[in-house]
Amino acid sequence: MRADDKSLLLSIFHAALVLFVLVGLAGCGKNYSRDQFTQMAMHKTEAEVRGVFGEPSWISDGNPKTWIYYHKTFDVANQNKDDYKASLKFAPDAAAGSDKVVNVEFAATAGS
Repeated sequence: MRADDKSLLLSIFHAALVLFVLVGLAGCGKNYSRDQFTQMAMHKTEAEVRGVFGEPSWISDGNPKTWIYYHKTFDVANQNKDDYKASLKFAPDAAAGSDKVVNVEFAATAGS
């Protein structure tokens, strides 16, 4: 094999490796353990929650106001299996003058 052929193969290999890494990273969203998610969400305002986790998948303006994030958490106690959803319940906080997270619930399946 000539030096030019080796150089070409090495260049192709590097390009494929970079592409593989970029494609892999593009599909990765940040997932959190239930404990991490709860710690990061509890007593936070809507703006603070958005800043950490992004836009929720679903919002209910009922009483209590509920935000749902799908496939954002995993259960360490259950072999790190992904949760179907994490629900954040908000309630008014008079001291802050805005709603804050008062409860976090997790569901492993869609029926939960």
